[in-house]
Amino acid sequence: MGAFLVHKLIVADERKNEAKKAKDYRQAYAVAKTVVHDPEEMERTKNVIQGLHKKRQQKMLKSSKEATKYVPEAHEAFHQVLEVFG
Repeated sequence: MGAFLVHKLIVADERKNEAKKAKDYRQAYAVAKTVVHDPEEMERTKNVIQGLHKKRQQKMLKSSKEATKYVPEAHEAFHQVLEVFG
């Protein structure tokens, strides 16, 4: 699930189509809500994030902030997931 979450955050930021971008952010949020309540998934997600190139990590962080424009309630879930790597 963590890899899917990371993928959606990275891809959403690159989308030009606003409807598809919003859908990606909603999907990422749905997964993030599940991940934060499962310690094993949090660990797997942490490993996925740490395995990314620094530029991809930065892109993912930027995208998670952008996501709140499309899914305002996503901020807390994304914050909890992304704080695991600093």
